[in-house]
Amino acid sequence: MKDAESTLFEAQQEFPGDPYLLEAESRLAEVLKDNERVVRALAKAFDVNPRNALVAVRLARQFDVAGQSDKASAVLKKSLDANPSSRRLHYTLAKLLMNRALNDR
Repeated sequence: MKDAESTLFEAQQEFPGDPYLLEAESRLAEVLKDNERVVRALAKAFDVNPRNALVAVRLARQFDVAGQSDKASAVLKKSLDANPSSRRLHYTLAKLLMNRALNDR
């Protein structure tokens, strides 16, 4: 794990703000069970490229699991503004809204 972290750190030093490296950091943080780091890395990757549906969905799920469904839907809506044809984004937002409606009963 230390080798993966140091390699990732070196790559991020050479290519700061690279969304693929940020997503790799979030996956490594998931393995290490560091949820704050996961959210931080995904949020940075999302800020760099809100069109990336995979990053948006992962970030929204992190917010939803943390009980922040408003932030989750805001991420998905922003990503849909940048990528309106994404079926994955539409599906995830619909599922989030349906679950919210069921929980509000």
